[in-house]
Amino acid sequence: MEKSLREVVDMIKDGGIHAAGAVREINKKIPIQGERHVAKLKGRDVDIAYYRASAPGKPLFIGMHGGGFITGGSAIDDKMWDAFCKAWDVNIASVDYRMGPVNKWPAGLLDVYETTLYLIDHVEEFGFDVDNIMIGGESAGGNLAATACIYAKQQGKDLYKKQILIYPYLDFASDPFARGSGGAFTPPAFVAMHEIYINEENYAYSTASPVCA
Repeated sequence: MEKSLREVVDMIKDGGIHAAGAVREINKKIPIQGERHVAKLKGRDVDIAYYRASAPGKPLFIGMHGGGFITGGSAIDDKMWDAFCKAWDVNIASVDYRMGPVNKWPAGLLDVYETTLYLIDHVEEFGFDVDNIMIGGESAGGNLAATACIYAKQQGKDLYKKQILIYPYLDFASDPFARGSGGAFTPPAFVAMHEIYINEENYAYSTASPVCA
């Protein structure tokens, strides 16, 4: 008998949550080309993988991993961040933002924004140009890059000079079944991701869905 949509969504959620725990453990233990740092924020610590440019005073790129707002980590994309650091000759800070379902929106967004402020406050340690900060990410990380820019403006801060969005997820507000499949994601997978990351009443906020800005 064909499973109901609710059963399918719940299966996807359960599988994702189970796998995400293992990835988070790997993220903390694998060796990386960058340096591991901890941003001491109010009430929490945020891990950072930091990649230094060839000389002090170069720009800073703040990067966020993908993973459907449930999996991934600051060190998982180590080879990509290291390659970007060398190719662009910029400092890169990969942020290990909080994810669902334990920490729903806006937890991850606040981690990205407040880690930026932390890095600026500790610029002598990290050695970048505070007037040339860029931000970007892939998939869920692209969403956080875009929403961090929007949120910073709402706070009256001009933090980010450029943003690079790699297949970003920018729309919680529209019906996944009206959009059809996207890459490896089917509409039930989008529904599962939505439910894991954010409460429905917040779907249309510009700091969750940049298409609504």
